[in-house]
Amino acid sequence: MGGSTDGLRQKQVDKLSSSFGNLDPFGTGQPLPPLQIPQQTGQHAVVLPLKKPPKWVRRPVGASFSFGGKLVTFEGVKVPTPQGAEQQQQHHVFISQVVTEKEFLRRSDQLQQVVQSQGFVSYCQEKSDASQTEFEKNVWSFLKVNFEDDSRGKYLELLGYRKEDLGKKVALALNKVDGSNVRIKEEKQESDFLPSAGGTFNISVSGDIDGLITQALLTGNFESAVDLCLHDNRMADAIILAIAGGQELLARTQKKYFAKSQSKITRLITAVVMKNWKEIVVSCDLKNWREALAAVLTYAKPDEFPSLCDLLGARLESE
Repeated sequence: MGGSTDGLRQKQVDKLSSSFGNLDPFGTGQPLPPLQIPQQTGQHAVVLPLKKPPKWVRRPVGASFSFGGKLVTFEGVKVPTPQGAEQQQQHHVFISQVVTEKEFLRRSDQLQQVVQSQGFVSYCQEKSDASQTEFEKNVWSFLKVNFEDDSRGKYLELLGYRKEDLGKKVALALNKVDGSNVRIKEEKQESDFLPSAGGTFNISVSGDIDGLITQALLTGNFESAVDLCLHDNRMADAIILAIAGGQELLARTQKKYFAKSQSKITRLITAVVMKNWKEIVVSCDLKNWREALAAVLTYAKPDEFPSLCDLLGARLESE
């Protein structure tokens, strides 16, 4: 490493000479001269750098796999030439398709066709029907819901809340008053729905009235929840839920509430809430004409006030 061949040989000779000492082994008493080695007079060979690798280094053939099952191969083919001319070599490259998983390739082509045609719902349904395990069936059902129009409703069905089934349960609960043989559990546990400032609470989905109301609320069916509350004589809950369900549901609930409520001021409350001022003027006892006029003065709109006064005056004149 880093030295010439002549220097290495000289070091070896020096070591050999020093191993015998400098005394004459023949007893002359004269010191021995150091060993001498003949000098080589040969010329050093000069190695020129190669501009390109030799032909025997070149790869005659080769192969490589690529994505999608492609196999790329190449080889050198010698072309026959006339005598005396330098022989030429051509390189050919071949690209071929290697298929080892035919079933996988078929499913890949099918999926690509589904993506192009946007037929995701039918594709997921076929996969769900062909599923071997319950887990695989649930996975494909979940994927199918993502491509349907009413995705939220379908998600509720996957969770076990079908609106049709809930409607049947509500109908059975409301028809119980007819004396049918349908019996619904009335095991109410007050601790299930007690409001608390912190901690956890139980969401009961049992078969009793509270459970049916809970299921209706979880599916956004405010109308059924209100009907169940009215059936169970829970008027305050019905009104509160009707407010959350919108003005139309609130108006219907108010009518049902007034139809069930029987008190001395029910008709007055009904007229005030429904803004039916004509009901007060036409149906009130004439002994209370002052009170009727006071209500008209308080609530009637300017364009309604004259006609209402005429009706009240006509009743006083005729009766």
